[in-house]
Amino acid sequence: MKMKKNVQNKNYRRGWRLLAVIGMLLCLPLLQLKAQEMRTITGLVVDQKGEILPGATVKAVQAPGVKTLIATSTDLDGKFKLNIPSEVTQIEVTFVGYKNQQVALKGKTDFKIVLTEDTQEMEEVVVTGMFTRKANSYTGSGSPNKGGGFKST
Repeated sequence: MKMKKNVQNKNYRRGWRLLAVIGMLLCLPLLQLKAQEMRTITGLVVDQKGEILPGATVKAVQAPGVKTLIATSTDLDGKFKLNIPSEVTQIEVTFVGYKNQQVALKGKTDFKIVLTEDTQEMEEVVVTGMFTRKANSYTGSGSPNKGGGFKST
């Protein structure tokens, strides 16, 4: 009986040792992970006349190893503050009616970004407003046209 108990005890210890080795092997990749170093950049976004642009979007351009989108918008004074990983080398600034601009960071932390207007002319605009709505649910104003009114323009 004593011999049988020793064999069971050895098997029990062997099983725990095997489990401990497997656990260490599974944890090995976790030791290789390192925390990303973050840095803060600040700045001001203005147009060519020097007027502030509140609500402009400032985002980090994706760098290798960066999986999340990091972005912010400028406040009412045109200022922004963005915490980004140290691997990010560029930011992109966008605003409606202005050309997108990519800015290289080059170790700087404070920026004044000047956006240029994106002027595009349209040759022709066609506005259509034909629809059917019940009179009791319509709250606007309208005038019926029999077709002759538009031919004169």
